[in-house]
Amino acid sequence: MKVILVFCLIIVSCNSKNKNEKNENIILQRKNSGFTKTVAEEFIKNSDSIILISHISYDNSPPNIKTGKLSVNAKLLDNGELNKKIVIKAFKLVEGDKNTLARILDENVVDDITYTHCFEPHNSVIAYKGKNIYYLDFCFDCFGYLQKGFPFDTTMSTEKYKNLEAFFLSHGLEK
Repeated sequence: MKVILVFCLIIVSCNSKNKNEKNENIILQRKNSGFTKTVAEEFIKNSDSIILISHISYDNSPPNIKTGKLSVNAKLLDNGELNKKIVIKAFKLVEGDKNTLARILDENVVDDITYTHCFEPHNSVIAYKGKNIYYLDFCFDCFGYLQKGFPFDTTMSTEKYKNLEAFFLSHGLEK
């Protein structure tokens, strides 16, 4: 009985986290010259560069070279810069790829995901705009994500995650 209760609490807490993130991230569509353009599309178009990366899990960060100690909760960004110690591979997107990514991110879908608790992201979309870095960090195993200032349609579906994963794989970035 206790095991079932704990399991239910884990699922509820994961669902609550993602639903709260969804409430904070609202997709807008703007009319521009007679056609609809999504905020993600505008954001990507106006970014200096968009980079896809695969990286090791935060908890599996390499040890400090000088001390040999493992970093506790290493982050994707370290002092406002991309933490290159965790990056396995990176790919800079060209214009056509940017358009494809925007279409995937703003795909209008119905949430059909049962979220789980693993959240060990291994793939990220990094946007550079001026001196700022924005990102989406995805876990393709549990369908979770983290977002820092990167606007997109946050309603996720199994199909949207499959499309994102295929997009990463097509650029040589595995999970």
